[in-house]
Amino acid sequence: MGSFLPSVIAVFGLISGILSPGSAIAQQGEPYRLGYIVDASGPQQTTIKPAYDAFRLYIDGLNAKGGVHGRQIEIVTRDSQSDVQRSLDAVQDFAGQEVLGILGLAASNAHAAVYAAAGKSGIPVLAGYPVNLPLVLPPARPGIYGIGLELSLAGQVG
Repeated sequence: MGSFLPSVIAVFGLISGILSPGSAIAQQGEPYRLGYIVDASGPQQTTIKPAYDAFRLYIDGLNAKGGVHGRQIEIVTRDSQSDVQRSLDAVQDFAGQEVLGILGLAASNAHAAVYAAAGKSGIPVLAGYPVNLPLVLPPARPGIYGIGLELSLAGQVG
């Protein structure tokens, strides 16, 4: 688990190019800023929020040990309440805060909308438990990644 977050940051940095030596974000001491969309108070909070809480504990521990390559990790969190519009508002907010990437979106109905909005803003997304599997598997789409089990919402009844 100790190598997971540095890998995520490296992926976001390589893909977006914002960690290049001449970029403003790469200045010494600037934190790595990541956006996180979570259902913290909506209908899926009892399922989704504990994973976010564990992630925060991990980041707090990592920061207490000096961060990653001497830089702290800053998590900018937005509560989506499993609402597509709230998720899109979060993406707009993250774009203004120059996050390296967006995490979260576990089992959300907002995946496709967030991927599209983040793509327009040039922000890569690493979704947990991606609902829309064809969006995160080949053929690859720039800036769209998924980890965890795929949750398929397609099927037949009857």
